Amino acid sequence: MTKKFSEVRCDHLDLDGFWHVDAWETDDDNEEGSVVAMIDNTTARVAFIDGIARTDELVLETINNMVEKIKKEKKTKNDEFFEGTIKAKNGTFSVVAGLEEDYPGVDIEFEIKNCRACTMPRIVFEEAAGVLRLLIWGNPELEDYTEKIEFDIEKYKKGKNKDA
Repeated sequence: MTKKFSEVRCDHLDLDGFWHVDAWETDDDNEEGSVVAMIDNTTARVAFIDGIARTDELVLETINNMVEKIKKEKKTKNDEFFEGTIKAKNGTFSVVAGLEEDYPGVDIEFEIKNCRACTMPRIVFEEAAGVLRLLIWGNPELEDYTEKIEFDIEKYKKGKNKDA
């Protein structure tokens, strides 16, 4: 663990539903902070912007506190909330229910053993407006998914999926 930052806050939720994790390296009131990570308010998934922040004690503590807060709020709002882990030889699969009412589904990440910051690939499998959608994050350098597969439910039931 490292200790690069002297102050870390997570008190801004943007219009897209992401909490900003802001950090400052010194106690200087004139120092401009920077966003080092973002937390999805729906899934509690973390996207690091600053690589060093992945190992900073104060950043990780702040993130863990917010993630727990999000999960606690979701559990009280959604009786179907679930999460779990599956151990594998080289790490752990983390499975969390998608909590958006319009996009029910599941969010899966693989966390490499002894590397808390290494969570790739990520897969989201959800239903949206009659379409089953599989989103895959396969590039750790990108925030957005790298692959998208969609199945039209009605066509799929008839064996005539548009992507088949």
